[in-house]
Amino acid sequence: MQVQVEKTAPCKAHVAFTVPPEEFAQEVRGLLAEAGRGTRLKGFRPGKVPLDVLERLHGKQARQEARQRFVQRAYEQAVSEHELKPFSHPRIDLGEEDLPEGDEFGLEFDVTLRPDIELADYKGLEIESAINPVSDQEVEAALEQVRKNQARPEPAGEEGLPADGMALCKVELVHEGEVVFTRDGLRLGPKTAVPGVAPEAFEQALTGATDGAVVEVPVVFPSDFEVEAARGHDGSCRVTVQQAFRVIEPTREELIQQLDVADEAGLLERVREKLEEANVTQEHQRVENELLGRLLDAHEMDLPEGLMEQQVEQRLEQLRGELRSQGVAEDGLE
Repeated sequence: MQVQVEKTAPCKAHVAFTVPPEEFAQEVRGLLAEAGRGTRLKGFRPGKVPLDVLERLHGKQARQEARQRFVQRAYEQAVSEHELKPFSHPRIDLGEEDLPEGDEFGLEFDVTLRPDIELADYKGLEIESAINPVSDQEVEAALEQVRKNQARPEPAGEEGLPADGMALCKVELVHEGEVVFTRDGLRLGPKTAVPGVAPEAFEQALTGATDGAVVEVPVVFPSDFEVEAARGHDGSCRVTVQQAFRVIEPTREELIQQLDVADEAGLLERVREKLEEANVTQEHQRVENELLGRLLDAHEMDLPEGLMEQQVEQRLEQLRGELRSQGVAEDGLE
Protein backbone atom coordinates (compact mmCIF):
# COMPACT_ATOMS: atom_id res chain seq x y z
CA MET A 1 0.00 0.00 0.00
CA GLN A 2 1.34 3.40 -1.01
CA VAL A 3 0.39 6.40 1.13
CA GLN A 4 1.03 10.00 0.12
CA VAL A 5 0.58 12.99 2.41
CA GLU A 6 0.51 16.65 1.44
CA LYS A 7 0.08 19.63 3.77
CA THR A 8 -2.52 21.70 1.91
CA ALA A 9 -3.13 24.28 4.66
CA PRO A 10 -1.71 25.15 8.10
CA CYS A 11 -4.29 22.90 9.75
CA LYS A 12 -5.04 20.42 7.00
CA ALA A 13 -3.28 17.42 5.44
CA HIS A 14 -4.44 15.59 2.31
CA VAL A 15 -3.93 11.83 2.37
CA ALA A 16 -4.09 9.62 -0.73
CA PHE A 17 -3.38 5.90 -0.88
CA THR A 18 -3.64 2.99 -3.30
CA VAL A 19 -3.76 -0.73 -2.65
CA PRO A 20 -2.59 -3.10 -5.44
CA PRO A 21 -5.22 -5.62 -6.59
CA GLU A 22 -3.29 -8.64 -5.27
CA GLU A 23 -2.84 -7.07 -1.81
CA PHE A 24 -6.53 -6.18 -1.65
CA ALA A 25 -7.54 -9.68 -2.79
CA GLN A 26 -5.30 -11.24 -0.13
CA GLU A 27 -7.00 -9.15 2.57
CA VAL A 28 -10.44 -10.22 1.31
CA ARG A 29 -9.41 -13.89 1.31
CA GLY A 30 -8.28 -13.54 4.92
CA LEU A 31 -11.60 -11.98 5.90
CA LEU A 32 -13.53 -14.72 4.10
CA ALA A 33 -11.48 -17.32 5.97
CA GLU A 34 -12.40 -15.62 9.26
CA ALA A 35 -16.07 -15.68 8.24
CA GLY A 36 -15.77 -19.35 7.23
CA ARG A 37 -14.72 -20.40 10.71
CA GLY A 38 -18.08 -19.25 12.01
CA THR A 39 -20.21 -20.35 9.05
CA ARG A 40 -22.43 -23.40 9.52
CA LEU A 41 -23.66 -24.76 6.18
CA LYS A 42 -25.40 -28.02 5.44
CA GLY A 43 -23.14 -30.45 3.60
CA PHE A 44 -19.88 -28.92 4.83
CA ARG A 45 -17.90 -29.47 7.98
CA PRO A 46 -17.32 -26.40 10.18
CA GLY A 47 -14.40 -24.40 8.81
CA LYS A 48 -14.35 -26.36 5.53
CA VAL A 49 -16.78 -24.27 3.44
CA PRO A 50 -15.14 -23.66 0.00
CA LEU A 51 -13.89 -20.14 -0.76
CA ASP A 52 -16.22 -19.69 -3.74
CA VAL A 53 -19.22 -20.47 -1.52
CA LEU A 54 -17.99 -18.01 1.12
CA GLU A 55 -17.54 -15.43 -1.63
CA ARG A 56 -21.20 -15.75 -2.60
CA LEU A 57 -22.31 -15.51 1.03
CA HIS A 58 -19.94 -12.89 2.44
CA GLY A 59 -18.00 -11.43 -0.49
CA LYS A 60 -19.50 -7.95 -0.57
CA GLN A 61 -19.31 -7.58 3.21
CA ALA A 62 -15.68 -8.80 3.24
CA ARG A 63 -14.64 -6.32 0.53
CA GLN A 64 -16.31 -3.47 2.46
CA GLU A 65 -14.52 -4.54 5.64
CA ALA A 66 -11.23 -4.71 3.74
CA ARG A 67 -11.73 -1.15 2.52
CA GLN A 68 -12.34 0.03 6.08
CA ARG A 69 -9.18 -1.71 7.28
CA PHE A 70 -6.99 -0.19 4.57
CA VAL A 71 -8.39 3.26 5.25
CA GLN A 72 -7.54 2.87 8.95
CA ARG A 73 -4.03 1.63 8.12
CA ALA A 74 -3.47 4.49 5.70
CA TYR A 75 -4.60 6.98 8.34
CA GLU A 76 -2.35 5.46 11.01
CA GLN A 77 0.61 5.28 8.61
CA ALA A 78 0.15 8.92 7.56
CA VAL A 79 -0.03 10.09 11.16
CA SER A 80 3.00 8.05 12.22
CA GLU A 81 5.36 8.66 9.29
CA HIS A 82 4.60 12.39 8.94
CA GLU A 83 4.14 13.10 12.66
CA LEU A 84 0.68 14.55 12.11
CA LYS A 85 -1.29 15.82 15.07
CA PRO A 86 -4.96 15.26 14.14
CA PHE A 87 -7.57 17.49 15.72
CA SER A 88 -10.19 14.77 15.25
CA HIS A 89 -10.59 11.51 13.38
CA PRO A 90 -11.77 12.22 9.81
CA ARG A 91 -15.13 11.05 8.60
CA ILE A 92 -14.46 9.08 5.42
CA ASP A 93 -17.22 7.98 3.03
CA LEU A 94 -16.37 4.55 1.61
CA GLY A 95 -19.44 4.47 -0.60
CA GLU A 96 -21.79 1.52 -1.05
CA GLU A 97 -20.68 0.31 -4.47
CA ASP A 98 -18.94 -3.06 -4.56
CA LEU A 99 -15.33 -3.08 -5.80
CA PRO A 100 -14.91 -5.15 -8.98
CA GLU A 101 -12.48 -8.05 -8.64
CA GLY A 102 -9.00 -7.26 -9.98
CA ASP A 103 -9.24 -3.49 -9.44
CA GLU A 104 -6.89 -1.62 -7.17
CA PHE A 105 -8.44 0.19 -4.24
CA GLY A 106 -7.61 3.84 -3.67
CA LEU A 107 -9.04 6.72 -1.70
CA GLU A 108 -8.28 10.29 -0.71
CA PHE A 109 -9.31 12.18 2.42
CA ASP A 110 -8.41 15.24 4.45
CA VAL A 111 -7.19 15.25 8.05
CA THR A 112 -7.81 18.31 10.25
CA LEU A 113 -4.69 19.11 12.28
CA ARG A 114 -4.03 20.89 15.51
CA PRO A 115 -2.41 24.30 15.04
CA ASP A 116 1.36 24.55 15.47
CA ILE A 117 2.18 27.20 18.04
CA GLU A 118 5.60 28.51 18.92
CA LEU A 119 5.42 29.86 22.41
CA ALA A 120 6.67 33.40 22.85
CA ASP A 121 8.57 34.43 25.96
CA TYR A 122 6.16 33.99 28.85
CA LYS A 123 8.55 34.05 31.79
CA GLY A 124 8.42 37.11 33.98
CA LEU A 125 4.78 37.98 33.32
CA GLU A 126 3.36 39.61 36.41
CA ILE A 127 -0.24 39.89 37.58
CA GLU A 128 -1.21 41.73 40.71
CA SER A 129 -3.10 39.62 43.23
CA ALA A 130 -6.60 40.77 44.18
CA ILE A 131 -7.61 38.59 47.12
CA ASN A 132 -9.97 40.50 49.40
CA PRO A 133 -10.31 39.67 53.11
CA VAL A 134 -13.43 37.76 54.16
CA SER A 135 -15.94 40.01 55.96
CA ASP A 136 -18.09 39.07 58.96
CA GLN A 137 -21.18 39.53 56.77
CA GLU A 138 -19.86 36.98 54.27
CA VAL A 139 -19.22 34.51 57.10
CA GLU A 140 -22.79 34.90 58.40
CA ALA A 141 -24.25 34.55 54.91
CA ALA A 142 -22.18 31.42 54.25
CA LEU A 143 -23.21 29.95 57.60
CA GLU A 144 -26.89 30.45 56.76
CA GLN A 145 -26.29 28.77 53.40
CA VAL A 146 -24.67 25.83 55.19
CA ARG A 147 -27.76 25.52 57.36
CA LYS A 148 -29.99 25.49 54.27
CA ASN A 149 -27.79 22.88 52.58
CA GLN A 150 -27.94 20.66 55.68
CA ALA A 151 -31.72 21.01 56.07
CA ARG A 152 -33.74 17.80 56.41
CA PRO A 153 -37.37 17.14 55.50
CA GLU A 154 -39.89 15.90 58.05
CA PRO A 155 -43.54 14.99 57.45
CA ALA A 156 -45.69 18.10 57.79
CA GLY A 157 -48.52 16.17 59.46
CA GLU A 158 -51.86 17.77 60.26
CA GLU A 159 -50.40 21.28 60.23
CA GLY A 160 -49.95 20.96 56.49
CA LEU A 161 -47.34 22.33 54.14
CA PRO A 162 -45.58 25.46 55.45
CA ALA A 163 -44.72 28.33 53.11
CA ASP A 164 -41.06 27.29 53.12
CA GLY A 165 -41.80 23.56 52.92
CA MET A 166 -41.58 21.03 50.13
CA ALA A 167 -44.02 18.48 48.75
CA LEU A 168 -44.01 15.54 46.35
CA CYS A 169 -46.79 16.35 43.91
CA LYS A 170 -48.63 15.25 40.84
CA VAL A 171 -49.27 18.18 38.49
CA GLU A 172 -51.96 18.18 35.80
CA LEU A 173 -52.68 21.03 33.40
CA VAL A 174 -56.22 21.12 32.08
CA HIS A 175 -57.34 22.87 28.88
CA GLU A 176 -61.04 22.91 27.93
CA GLY A 177 -61.74 20.02 30.30
CA GLU A 178 -58.93 17.83 28.95
CA VAL A 179 -55.67 17.03 30.73
CA VAL A 180 -52.91 18.13 28.34
CA PHE A 181 -49.91 17.77 30.65
CA THR A 182 -49.10 15.39 33.52
CA ARG A 183 -46.01 15.05 35.70
CA ASP A 184 -45.84 12.76 38.73
CA GLY A 185 -43.44 12.89 41.66
CA LEU A 186 -42.45 16.54 41.22
CA ARG A 187 -40.84 18.35 44.14
CA LEU A 188 -42.63 21.64 44.63
CA GLY A 189 -42.93 24.25 47.33
CA PRO A 190 -45.51 27.00 47.76
CA LYS A 191 -42.92 29.50 46.51
CA THR A 192 -42.07 27.52 43.36
CA ALA A 193 -45.03 28.20 41.13
CA VAL A 194 -45.73 26.21 37.98
CA PRO A 195 -45.04 28.31 34.83
CA GLY A 196 -48.15 30.24 33.86
CA VAL A 197 -49.56 30.29 37.39
CA ALA A 198 -49.53 33.53 39.42
CA PRO A 199 -46.97 33.03 42.24
CA GLU A 200 -49.23 34.57 44.90
CA ALA A 201 -52.17 32.34 43.97
CA PHE A 202 -49.95 29.24 43.90
CA GLU A 203 -48.43 29.98 47.32
CA GLN A 204 -51.82 30.67 48.88
CA ALA A 205 -53.34 27.48 47.45
CA LEU A 206 -50.48 25.17 48.42
CA THR A 207 -49.65 26.53 51.89
CA GLY A 208 -51.33 24.39 54.54
CA ALA A 209 -52.12 21.52 52.16
CA THR A 210 -51.91 18.07 53.74
CA ASP A 211 -51.13 14.64 52.27
CA GLY A 212 -53.70 13.72 49.62
CA ALA A 213 -55.02 17.26 49.19
CA VAL A 214 -55.95 18.42 45.69
CA VAL A 215 -55.71 22.14 44.92
CA GLU A 216 -56.57 23.87 41.67
CA VAL A 217 -55.44 27.30 40.48
CA PRO A 218 -55.84 29.20 37.18
CA VAL A 219 -53.05 28.96 34.60
CA VAL A 220 -52.26 30.79 31.37
CA PHE A 221 -50.50 28.38 29.05
CA PRO A 222 -47.07 29.70 27.94
CA SER A 223 -46.55 30.66 24.31
CA ASP A 224 -44.11 27.75 23.87
CA PHE A 225 -46.34 25.12 25.52
CA GLU A 226 -46.03 21.72 23.84
CA VAL A 227 -49.76 21.56 22.98
CA GLU A 228 -50.18 24.26 20.34
CA ALA A 229 -53.96 24.61 20.78
CA ALA A 230 -53.51 25.62 24.43
CA ARG A 231 -50.83 28.26 23.91
CA GLY A 232 -51.82 31.62 25.35
CA HIS A 233 -55.19 30.33 26.57
CA ASP A 234 -56.59 30.04 30.09
CA GLY A 235 -56.78 26.72 31.87
CA SER A 236 -56.34 25.22 35.29
CA CYS A 237 -53.43 23.70 37.19
CA ARG A 238 -54.40 20.78 39.40
CA VAL A 239 -51.89 19.79 42.08
CA THR A 240 -52.27 16.59 44.07
CA VAL A 241 -50.11 16.70 47.19
CA GLN A 242 -48.78 13.19 47.64
CA GLN A 243 -46.50 13.93 50.61
CA ALA A 244 -46.03 17.25 52.41
CA PHE A 245 -42.85 18.04 54.33
CA ARG A 246 -41.58 20.84 56.48
CA VAL A 247 -37.88 21.61 56.10
CA ILE A 248 -35.89 21.68 59.33
CA GLU A 249 -32.60 23.56 59.27
CA PRO A 250 -29.97 22.50 61.83
CA THR A 251 -29.29 24.90 64.69
CA ARG A 252 -25.86 26.38 65.21
CA GLU A 253 -25.39 24.02 68.14
CA GLU A 254 -26.05 21.05 65.84
CA LEU A 255 -23.58 22.42 63.27
CA ILE A 256 -20.94 22.74 66.00
CA GLN A 257 -21.36 19.03 66.71
CA GLN A 258 -21.48 18.02 63.04
CA LEU A 259 -18.32 19.97 62.17
CA ASP A 260 -16.56 18.85 65.36
CA VAL A 261 -15.58 22.32 66.55
CA ALA A 262 -15.40 23.49 70.15
CA ASP A 263 -17.86 26.36 70.19
CA GLU A 264 -19.50 29.22 68.28
CA ALA A 265 -16.16 30.95 67.73
CA GLY A 266 -14.70 27.75 66.30
CA LEU A 267 -17.70 27.41 63.98
CA LEU A 268 -17.26 30.92 62.62
CA GLU A 269 -13.53 30.37 62.20
CA ARG A 270 -14.10 27.13 60.28
CA VAL A 271 -16.50 28.89 57.90
CA ARG A 272 -14.05 31.78 57.46
CA GLU A 273 -11.24 29.35 56.60
CA LYS A 274 -13.36 27.66 53.93
CA LEU A 275 -14.28 31.03 52.41
CA GLU A 276 -10.62 32.08 52.36
CA GLU A 277 -9.67 28.79 50.65
CA ALA A 278 -12.40 29.37 48.06
CA ASN A 279 -11.15 32.92 47.46
CA VAL A 280 -7.60 31.68 46.91
CA THR A 281 -8.79 29.03 44.45
CA GLN A 282 -10.89 31.61 42.60
CA GLU A 283 -7.95 34.03 42.48
CA HIS A 284 -5.64 31.34 41.09
CA GLN A 285 -8.20 30.61 38.38
CA ARG A 286 -8.44 34.33 37.55
CA VAL A 287 -4.66 34.63 37.30
CA GLU A 288 -4.44 31.55 35.07
CA ASN A 289 -7.17 32.90 32.78
CA GLU A 290 -5.48 36.29 32.54
CA LEU A 291 -2.10 34.70 31.78
CA LEU A 292 -3.70 32.50 29.14
CA GLY A 293 -5.41 35.54 27.64
CA ARG A 294 -2.12 37.42 27.41
CA LEU A 295 -0.42 34.46 25.77
CA LEU A 296 -3.24 34.08 23.24
CA ASP A 297 -3.08 37.81 22.45
CA ALA A 298 0.67 37.47 21.82
CA HIS A 299 0.30 34.63 19.32
CA GLU A 300 -1.22 34.37 15.90
CA MET A 301 -2.55 30.94 15.07
CA ASP A 302 -4.50 29.23 12.35
CA LEU A 303 -7.54 27.39 13.65
CA PRO A 304 -8.84 24.23 11.98
CA GLU A 305 -11.72 24.76 9.59
CA GLY A 306 -15.04 24.01 11.17
CA LEU A 307 -13.71 24.24 14.74
CA MET A 308 -16.22 26.92 15.75
CA GLU A 309 -19.08 25.10 14.06
CA GLN A 310 -18.11 21.88 15.84
CA GLN A 311 -17.95 23.60 19.22
CA VAL A 312 -21.31 25.31 18.65
CA GLU A 313 -22.95 22.04 17.58
CA GLN A 314 -21.57 20.21 20.63
CA ARG A 315 -22.94 22.94 22.91
CA LEU A 316 -26.33 22.83 21.15
CA GLU A 317 -26.50 19.06 21.54
CA GLN A 318 -25.68 19.43 25.24
CA LEU A 319 -28.52 21.93 25.61
CA ARG A 320 -30.89 19.62 23.71
CA GLY A 321 -30.02 16.82 26.13
CA GLU A 322 -30.75 19.05 29.11
CA LEU A 323 -34.10 20.07 27.62
CA ARG A 324 -35.01 16.44 26.87
CA SER A 325 -34.35 15.54 30.51
CA GLN A 326 -36.80 18.31 31.46
CA GLY A 327 -39.53 16.78 29.31
CA VAL A 328 -39.36 19.10 26.26
CA ALA A 329 -40.76 17.41 23.15
CA GLU A 330 -38.42 16.75 20.19
CA ASP A 331 -40.26 19.22 17.94
CA GLY A 332 -39.55 21.92 20.51
CA LEU A 333 -35.77 21.39 20.33
CA GLU A 334 -35.27 22.73 16.82
